[in-house]
Amino acid sequence: MLRRLFRSVFPSKRKGKHPLSENRSPQPEIHAGEILDLMIDQEGSRGINVGTYKGMKIHVPNADLGQVVKVKITKVHGSKANAIIVGEKKKGKLF
Repeated sequence: MLRRLFRSVFPSKRKGKHPLSENRSPQPEIHAGEILDLMIDQEGSRGINVGTYKGMKIHVPNADLGQVVKVKITKVHGSKANAIIVGEKKKGKLF
């Protein structure tokens, strides 16, 4: 009873706030439908290798490690995205 009275006078600072509102990551830099050149730099699971672009991990199936490919973003979720290879694969490295 005393706790209820105390809380009515001094409410919690976090009352009414969304629990993830302060920790929410910024909006992604890329959007679905964009076409970009990407270097595949990480080994992924089940043959889906990963490239990074502006801090986002982009999963590209059927891509070889260390290769630069032209990809089209299909789906963005959080700090990850899915992509498909568009056109021909390029030889060489991006950097």
